[in-house]
Parts: sequence; C-alpha cells; structure tokens
Amino acid sequence: MTTATHLVLERLHRPAPIVAGDLPPAFDALVRHGLVKRGETARGLHCGHCEEGCWVEPLLHRHPRDGMILVHPCVGVAEGGLLAYGPESLHTWSLEPAVLAEALRVALELVGEPEERVRGRVWWLGERRTDRRRDVYLVGGLGLDTDGVADETIDGVQGLAPIALVPWGTAPELAAEVVPLHDLLTIGPSGVHLDRERFDARLRQPRARKEAVRPFPLPAGAVWERLVVEVVDDEHVVVRYSQREERRSYVELGFRDGRSKDTAPRPSELWTYFLALAREDGRLTWRTPVATTMLRDRVRELRAKLSAVFPIATGVPIADYTERKAYETTFTLRRRG
Repeated sequence: MTTATHLVLERLHRPAPIVAGDLPPAFDALVRHGLVKRGETARGLHCGHCEEGCWVEPLLHRHPRDGMILVHPCVGVAEGGLLAYGPESLHTWSLEPAVLAEALRVALELVGEPEERVRGRVWWLGERRTDRRRDVYLVGGLGLDTDGVADETIDGVQGLAPIALVPWGTAPELAAEVVPLHDLLTIGPSGVHLDRERFDARLRQPRARKEAVRPFPLPAGAVWERLVVEVVDDEHVVVRYSQREERRSYVELGFRDGRSKDTAPRPSELWTYFLALAREDGRLTWRTPVATTMLRDRVRELRAKLSAVFPIATGVPIADYTERKAYETTFTLRRRG
C-alpha cells in the first residue's frame, strides 16, 4: 500500500497531479501540513479495483438513490460491469516542494533559508555545521530529461562538500554525497520527521565505490525505438544502434553491486530485474516472478541507469505502467535463444 511518505517522494521525483486513486492513508495530514495543495479537477484516475491500477476516465451519471456519481465500464466487475466513484474522486492536489524543503531544513538544523536553484528539481536547503560546513540540497527528477534540464539539475548541486537528499536509490551523476530519503523520512499526522541518527550514521559510512560507466556512442537525434539490446548470457549483452555494435558486461553497463568489498565483482539486484525484463521481451507486470511491492522503485532505478548508459535526449527507456498496462521498454530488449 502506498504511504504518505512514498507519495511525496514519488511526486518529488516525477511531478504529476495527485488524484483520488493515489490517496494514501493519512493523506489529510499532507493537506494539514501544507505539503500538498488543491488543484484543478482531473479527467480521470487510477482505478483501485484490481492490482493493475488502470487509468480510467469515468462519466457523470445520476443515480436514483445516490445522486450524481461517476461510472466506468469494466470487464472485471461482476455486477453490471460498472465501477462507481464519488464526484470528489476527480479532485486533484499537487506537491509543495518548498514546504518539504523548509521541513527538512528544520529537521537537519541547517543554517540559511531554502532556495529553489533549478525550477522543480533542485533546492538548496542550507548549510550543515555540525562537523564542518557543508551545503545540503534536495534533488528530484534525476534521470528525467524530457524537459531538457537534466544537465542543469546536475550542475545545480555544488558548493562546500555538498550533500544531496534524493527520493531513493543512488545518483552517481551528482558530484555530491548522496543520501536517499526513503528509509530516513516519515510523514504522518504529526508532520515531517527525519531520522537524524540514521542520517548522521549514513554520512559516517565509507562511500560505495563508483564504477565509471562509458556511455554508448549514439548519433545526434538518436531515439529509443532504434536501440536493440540482446542478453547473450547472465553477465553480457550485445548492444546495437544502426551500424554500431558492442558487447558489454553488467559491470560496463553500471550494474555492479557497489556495496561489495570483495575484489571479485558481482551484479546488483537491479541486474536481476533487467534480466527478467529481457526474458519477457521487455515487458514487466505485477505477475512477473520478480515483481514485489518495490517494483515501481526498481523500474524507476532502471530508467535512470539506462538513461545514463544510453544518453538519448527524448523519451524514456521504460514506459509508464498506466499507459501500456505493463512496464514495457521503448527499445528492443530480448534474450538470445
């Protein structure tokens, strides 16, 4: 089940209206603390009738007993084939990142006033002075370049030994110490809470070794639809674009487990999801064996990883679930044989 914290981090990463189908328990706390604000009425919502979470655009209908309701036909409904929603289901809200930035500044006892450095992407939260002076940032939208500000986002994080708070995962493209918020942040009825003890411990940990990943050489104007990636075994792929072809290992694609202190490399958990995508010809659903409650997060991390290896300026490597009833690659991905 989506929590209030997960919803905030998701919208920090990928701004989009929040509709009734996305509302988690304790959503009223987000409204009360000013973390979200009311927006325009939506045309549709994510259906909560089954695990697929389809996007539906219901029609207004006058019910003889319940008055005005919203209805939508669905083959998965036994009685009459109609899903019914209250008119309030199309109310929308949007995240207020400035409020989150101020809450994080207070929680971390930073010096200074938060400032938006890159519109909708990067916020300077203040200076940390508990051990030495360090600039602290809140960063969203990493791996998203559809609006052409990916480089600006990366360049917006600078200063004195910067610390970048990101929604989840890692961000090797940032010249900063990256701290994921997903296991530190809790948002509930009493407000925004950050586990300072775990945050401080995270900063004391030795930084994971980063592998230098060489981007695959692509021509100007490259598109995802012309990229072909073929998995040849559990450790190697062959990449083709037009007349260029390269064989690469999971290490050369950036899928090495950086937490391992062993000298011998081993693949990260994310590589398991990539192989599962290849076995299904580039398609993942909630019925795929690797699917867990973290599937959305893993797909998000895969998008960022693939966008770093294949610097294609437009589109995304994996389409949203709501558009295709599955997470499906926009490039050709398959397993040989």
